[in-house]
Amino acid sequence: MRFFSLERPFIAWGDYGDILHHGMVWRDEQTGLLKLERTGTFVPSITFPGINEIVVTDSFRAALETSNLTGFTFRPLIKHHIADLDWSDWKSEEPNFYPESGEPEDYIYEAQHSPETAEQMPKLWELVIEQTAHVQRTEDASADYGVALSLLKETWNGDDFFRAPEVGYTFVSKRATLWLEKHAENLVDFREW
Repeated sequence: MRFFSLERPFIAWGDYGDILHHGMVWRDEQTGLLKLERTGTFVPSITFPGINEIVVTDSFRAALETSNLTGFTFRPLIKHHIADLDWSDWKSEEPNFYPESGEPEDYIYEAQHSPETAEQMPKLWELVIEQTAHVQRTEDASADYGVALSLLKETWNGDDFFRAPEVGYTFVSKRATLWLEKHAENLVDFREW
């Protein structure tokens, strides 16, 4: 069985493109829900706005629900700060403009939250994936940072999407990679384990 980690795709414009494409999230301590900060109304069908967080649109959720893939549930999220900025038609090698401060996050923070833009965006969901496998760390001088990581395939429970408590990766089966390559082309990347 072959496994892959689900990775953020390469985005043009460096950190500026990353913020425009994915936005940012933080978890509300009281509700446990993600609070999303991003531009709108355009939002790709799957984004990676945090370290381990994955956000999908309502239509992508519906497609996943009928995919016969396993290992995930969905949780609503809060559109906390949505900046009215549609960058989806920018085609140049550089962004059409940079925030006045020069900080990528200020595409969002230099604009006030727009309830109208948030309302026009599709409903968004956190893709929740459980920790159902394990990764082993082994000292290895030739590996990155002197530590080799290996997915312990015998701990895998058969889900197409899964995580391991020892690392921050989201793992997917070969079956899930094939589905994602078809339904999220150019929006995801993979690394084989």
